[in-house]
Amino acid sequence: MISWLGRRQATGSGDETVDRRAESARRRAGSGVEAERRGLPDVVIHDDETWCLLIESKVQAGLTDDQLTRHVRTLQRRGFSRVSRLALTKADARPHKTIARTWSALYEWLGTVAQSEWPDRLRAYLRAAEIRLAREEYLTEGTLTRFDGFQFADDNPYTYGEGKRLLKLAIAELRRDRALKALGWIPRRPAEAPLRAEVGAVSGTFCR
Repeated sequence: MISWLGRRQATGSGDETVDRRAESARRRAGSGVEAERRGLPDVVIHDDETWCLLIESKVQAGLTDDQLTRHVRTLQRRGFSRVSRLALTKADARPHKTIARTWSALYEWLGTVAQSEWPDRLRAYLRAAEIRLAREEYLTEGTLTRFDGFQFADDNPYTYGEGKRLLKLAIAELRRDRALKALGWIPRRPAEAPLRAEVGAVSGTFCR
């Protein structure tokens, strides 16, 4: 993951450790508001010496420089003198002195990682979370994933939620296609496009 961010850190051992104590501390703090007040980041990756990467993730809520500053101070009090910061959001947030990445970019990168269990599990989680959040009308704009084809099969059966998610992503890709715009083809928005299933496949009207 460090290489995906385009950063390197000098360490004694060359190993990084994911510290889940921050997550445990957030749970002990109770509400998310209380955790934010105490300056507890979502995840910390560190080298057991002086360097660490704090990761703060947001879906719908906003991210402020003040919040990240509190996180940095918390880690400095714990002995980390070199703190890098990563913000994961739906859109390109630009906090001061912070590496900014989107959830959809993380999803795409995970698909390029050598075959292993954890990237596949995280991608599956993001797909499921996107369906659930959209159904609950919490994910009102933006995405957590990217369109990577309609891959329904016997071992990956069609579901309405997954079909709707993929259709939304596909239409978003088409709307950004300059060649289609030059031809005068305007893909319908997801709310306008009919969705129906036929023998485990998804089909619909994409353009008008």
